[in-house]
Amino acid sequence: MKKSKFLLLILFLAVALTLNTFAETHVIKKLGRYPFCRCRGGIPTAEVMKEIVKTYAGDVKYGFDMAGYGDIYLAFLDQLDKGIFEEVALAPGEKLMWMLYRVRGKIKVLEDVEWGGEKPLEAFSFKVIKDGRCFEFIMPKPCGNISLYKITEVVPICDLKVSPAKVNIGEPVTVDVCKSENAATVEINVLDETGNKVQSKKIEMADCKWQISFDKPGKYTFEGVAVSVLEVRSTNPCKAEVTVNAPPVCEITVSPTEAYIRKPFKFDASASSDPDGSIASVTFVITDEAGNEIDRNTVTSPPFVWERTFEKPGVYKVNAVVKDDFGAVSVNECSGTFTVKRKILGFMADAGWLRVKTCLGDYIFGRAGLNFHLVQDKLDAAILIGGAFPFAQQPEGAFQSILLVDGLLNYYSGAFSIGGGLGISTGVKKSGWKDKTHVEFLIDTGFSFYQKDDLRAGLFAEGRLALDKLGDIAGYHKFGLGFRLSF
Repeated sequence: MKKSKFLLLILFLAVALTLNTFAETHVIKKLGRYPFCRCRGGIPTAEVMKEIVKTYAGDVKYGFDMAGYGDIYLAFLDQLDKGIFEEVALAPGEKLMWMLYRVRGKIKVLEDVEWGGEKPLEAFSFKVIKDGRCFEFIMPKPCGNISLYKITEVVPICDLKVSPAKVNIGEPVTVDVCKSENAATVEINVLDETGNKVQSKKIEMADCKWQISFDKPGKYTFEGVAVSVLEVRSTNPCKAEVTVNAPPVCEITVSPTEAYIRKPFKFDASASSDPDGSIASVTFVITDEAGNEIDRNTVTSPPFVWERTFEKPGVYKVNAVVKDDFGAVSVNECSGTFTVKRKILGFMADAGWLRVKTCLGDYIFGRAGLNFHLVQDKLDAAILIGGAFPFAQQPEGAFQSILLVDGLLNYYSGAFSIGGGLGISTGVKKSGWKDKTHVEFLIDTGFSFYQKDDLRAGLFAEGRLALDKLGDIAGYHKFGLGFRLSF
């Protein structure tokens, strides 16, 4: 029994001694006796770092494997190869997690090392970031003993950019977090102007761009938080904003809503508006009853009004589309209908000189009446009533006045016209009794020197033959020249 207790005591002391050995801090007061590698001139320039990578790469890997940190070997060599370092001073009493050194050509690892020198230890510091941790290595001057100083969790840095800064509804916005540092993911929240979250997204750094579009106008804020592989979250401000342009609102009025051919219609979109900008243009499109496009016009300056006349009767529709200064177009219904009518009833008046062969008298005549447009711009029928009066002393037996009632049919070809018809003329002599009334055949030709819309002004010549005196045309006829106005 005593023997067993003694053996247990010895075993306990052995284990305690072993644990104490592993936990023992190695205090070093002087370096340079067992260097891992030496730096030329004692200054690790970029060239010297590259030389260490080339010359001691195998030894570094062996040492890292011995220390249990083989997984960061390549990242460490990459840092050395970049030649990025800084000078530091290790104060007396500061500790290193482990140190590589060389004894008789063999690589050793010394763990739990404390600098026990009287003065700070000058060294070069290298930081290696991997898997969310920062491994800070130091290399004392000039022994080159690579040592792991400390390991800290890396706080990622969020970097968030959006482009473009302003878009129209439906256009994509690119969210770019590619310059975030030490992050595995970046969490994005999209907020509207009232602070409500409208969308969220976790962006993997392996695919560090994301596109989003909006169906409502306004200002949107993107808030980002970078998260490392160890779930450490960034604390730096990480925001960006984008403005979604509001489309313009179209309004149109048509006046008049009903008019004759060649009468102007006015399409007025001056009441259109843009909530966050200005109107750049308005495009008017006119279609007929079948939906066929008749005409279109884009007005690029205020007041955004278009006037147009029409040659054909019918029911038409005008649609307007407004574009703002950012390129957005109106989406609301913006149209009007109007009717173009053919003018059937008009007026005609003429006046001029009339020679009456029957009595060899010269008269001034005038007529006025209704003008019916049978075929627009081609064929008119007029009913005219008027009279003729002598403008000089007439021969004995001449008429004191002549009553005219005429019906004319005129065909137009451009500015020229030709026509004919029937008329009734009744002459009144000085004695007060009426001559016999004659039914006359009319021949008419003319030329319009002015024409606009439904208004024609021109000259004409007219011959009149009494139907009951066709056997004596030379003795019974009338001939006139005059000015005619129809509208």
